Amino acid sequence: MAFNITLSNTASEQLTEAFLWYEKRGKGNSLLKEVYQLLDTISENPKLFPIDFGEYRRAKVPKYPYIIIYFTATNNVVVTSVFHTKQNPDKRFP
Repeated sequence: MAFNITLSNTASEQLTEAFLWYEKRGKGNSLLKEVYQLLDTISENPKLFPIDFGEYRRAKVPKYPYIIIYFTATNNVVVTSVFHTKQNPDKRFP
């Protein structure tokens, strides 16, 4: 059974910002493809990726310096951050 994916406002804003930055370089669609493929994998098996802190898990976006931070709740996966790995790591969690 696939879990539903919900992006928090913060995660949605971060993904939009990343897309716009890469789109200026001709790679916006490539970034989105990698992110959505990873979200599909998370949806199918949310426990596949390691726990990062407390109930939060992290999944590395292939080919890009981003990680997806998320937790599961019932049949939902809540993505709290699409985090650029060169940022201050203390900002990963809400």
